[in-house]
Amino acid sequence: MKYAWCLIPILLISCASTISPSRLNRVHDIPRALDDVVVSDGINETEAKLIGKSYYLLYALTGTGGVGAARKEGDSWLLSVLADSDGNKMDDIRIDSRSGSVSWPRGPYVADPREMKLLASSVPRR
Repeated sequence: MKYAWCLIPILLISCASTISPSRLNRVHDIPRALDDVVVSDGINETEAKLIGKSYYLLYALTGTGGVGAARKEGDSWLLSVLADSDGNKMDDIRIDSRSGSVSWPRGPYVADPREMKLLASSVPRR
C-alpha cells in the first residue's frame, strides 16, 4: 500500500495515449488516434481501422451507419461503409497498406493520414 501512489502516473499515461478504433467516435479524437499510426513501417490492421474510421468521421458520415471490419486485399485494406443501422453497405474505403493513402468513390483522395489529423484539429468544438 505504501507504493500505491506509483501506479497513478502509469494509469494516467495509459489512459491518455491510445484510442482504439472502437472508441474513436468523434472528429476531435482523430488527432490523438492518428498519433499511433506509423506509415513508414506499413499499415497494419489496427492502423487501417484507425485511418478508415477517421476518414469516415470526416468525409463519409452516414447518420446511423458506421465502418465495418478491415480486410486485406492485395496491397490495400478495405473497410465497408455501412449506410444505416440495418447493415446496408456503400462503397468500401480503401487504404494503401504501404503509404496509408485513402480513397473512397464518394469522397476526396487523402495522400497522407496526417492530412486528416490536421483537418480534424481545425474543426471548431461546439
